[in-house]
Amino acid sequence: MLEKLEDVERRYRELEAMLADPDVIGNRAEFSRLSREFAGLGPVIEGFQRWKSLAQEIEDLTGLLEDEDPEMRSMAQTELPDLREQWEQAEAQVRILLLPKDPNDDRSVILEIRAGTGGDEAALFAADLFRMYVRYAESRRWRTEILDSNPTGMGGYKEIICSVE
Repeated sequence: MLEKLEDVERRYRELEAMLADPDVIGNRAEFSRLSREFAGLGPVIEGFQRWKSLAQEIEDLTGLLEDEDPEMRSMAQTELPDLREQWEQAEAQVRILLLPKDPNDDRSVILEIRAGTGGDEAALFAADLFRMYVRYAESRRWRTEILDSNPTGMGGYKEIICSVE
């Protein structure tokens, strides 16, 4: 895992240098592609740096366990378990960030919600579900557009179709 993270960090530094190159800045398509790749590697690099930082802190505190001062040894003994837990969490997060991304993650979708059996209650639930998805999309700054709807008289939907970009 460490080799893979170092490769990712190396690529991140390469992209950083390439994005500062005037030739790349002049090529709009290439600049856009490299910017997306650079932004995608950012969270991995942040997690990796946190993981390395915590490992260094653990190493430093482990060295304090041999210190002659009993207060320093006591402090190191009390802080080490918490730091090790944080390090394990950071490692798990980095492992998740290293998983390959789905190529469809950045694509638009068509959302279709249809009320099932249940009459007005099902139609009201479909409306609630639609509002929930739209609010989520708005919180992510995604654009939604209703393509087709079949509303009921009570404020629900028999069916509603929208696009999310």
